[in-house]
Amino acid sequence: MPRLAELALIVTGVAPPSDGGGVRFIQMKDLDPERRQLVRRAAPTAGRATPVERGDVLVPSRGERTLAIRPDSELLGAFPSLDVYLVRPDEGRLDPDYLAAFLTLPAVGASLRTSTAGASLPRIPKEALSELEVPTPPMERQRAIGGLAACAREQALLGTRLRDAEARLTAACIASAFKTIEA
Repeated sequence: MPRLAELALIVTGVAPPSDGGGVRFIQMKDLDPERRQLVRRAAPTAGRATPVERGDVLVPSRGERTLAIRPDSELLGAFPSLDVYLVRPDEGRLDPDYLAAFLTLPAVGASLRTSTAGASLPRIPKEALSELEVPTPPMERQRAIGGLAACAREQALLGTRLRDAEARLTAACIASAFKTIEA
């Protein structure tokens, strides 16, 4: 099985400059759309600074669980910070949605966490990600698996939005009911 480094470019994020500016940076919390608050700073000067493109996969370098995401429109063009790896697959050999699905498998996460370093918030070394063996079925099969995973992610996101909307509607109905008592 090929290693991920043979199938994709893997880039460590950069530290956002301390001064303000118009360039967006992605921190680990920003991988969750519900917690997202991209910071704006001056353009990075590090040579490895790589803005996010449509075919990329973002992976947190720290934490107890592995979460690989495909960037949405808000993340495109932003720069990953030090706590986020940017993985840019060779799309002729590796489907991005398939890769994101593979990286979120519990067994893959457990494998990556065995190589973590650090006591309070374990860090997955870039080498562990680079050396990860990735099964590469034919592209048609990868696209089918990746498409299924993308649909499941979208369904989960829509379910969350629906639950939030229902909670707001319920709260508004209850508040409205109390207004009729006060009138």
